[in-house]
Amino acid sequence: MRQGTIVNGSVGGCFVEAEVEDPGDEPIKLAIQLPHEGWIYLWGEVAFHLPTMGFGLHFTRSSNDEQVTLDKWLHYLRTL
Repeated sequence: MRQGTIVNGSVGGCFVEAEVEDPGDEPIKLAIQLPHEGWIYLWGEVAFHLPTMGFGLHFTRSSNDEQVTLDKWLHYLRTL
């Protein structure tokens, strides 16, 4: 497990600022801790990788539950 900082986000994905090696093609499970909601989890595929900066993640949604989770995160972003 690696740690990073989400520096921007949208319905389609986000950029994670973190020093990571090439993340490869495997899907990534992103764990996000919301201040009053606990942890949420979103799945995505790496869209691009910048070795010393981080990576762009394109969210993949395969269920209604994941859409609900994404909506909860987007609601949180709007409150910032």
